[in-house]
Amino acid sequence: KTWHVALKRCLRRMRPLATRTAENWSEADFSLVADTTLEDIADSLVDQADKPEYDIDLSQGVLTIELGPSLGTYVLNTQKPNRQIWMSSPTSGPWRYGWDEEDRAWKSTRDGHILRQRMNAELKQACGMSVALQEPE
Repeated sequence: KTWHVALKRCLRRMRPLATRTAENWSEADFSLVADTTLEDIADSLVDQADKPEYDIDLSQGVLTIELGPSLGTYVLNTQKPNRQIWMSSPTSGPWRYGWDEEDRAWKSTRDGHILRQRMNAELKQACGMSVALQEPE
């Protein structure tokens, strides 16, 4: 967990990334921001996963949030060629998110909602968990 803190501090110092769109980022720049986002989401949920059927797993750019048979599974993954984060939700279905430089947030390519806000609303309703709403600075 110590490397997460170091990575977040490094990301905060890289403010020039926020002035570009994800489509223009190098693969390394995209991976840094996207992976940090998934790590932050996982970190904000792992301490709340207090039931045995809940399982939060982040591996190789894929975050899996298993909430048991009655609530389903969320899957978030990075799409390096598209410079997007994709989410599969048991509640609202599939979503694609691109980085919005002005809002400094991952926004839906379909309707413009923010990834963290969607996840927060759905998880609160389903099981009472919440996602940190602030992107890394």
